[in-house]
Formats: sequence, C-alpha cells, structure tokens
Amino acid sequence: MPHLNPGLGVSVPNPLSRIEQSMDSVNVIVAICQAFYVW
Repeated sequence: MPHLNPGLGVSVPNPLSRIEQSMDSVNVIVAICQAFYVW
C-alpha cells in the first residue's frame, strides 16, 4: 500500500501538467497569430 499511494500521486498530476503545458503552448501560438494578424 505505501508503494501504491505515491505511485498514484505521481501518475495523476503528470497528465494534468501535460494538458496545462499544451494549453499554454496553444495560447502562445494564438497570441502570436493574433499579433501578426493585427500587423
């Protein structure tokens, strides 16, 4: 049990952090596209 708990705690946040990173990258790309579109 002690080995399973930290494993779950580590495996759960990883996909969430990856999703957040992907969303941040998408937001940056959208911001760059908007900046070029304005110019």
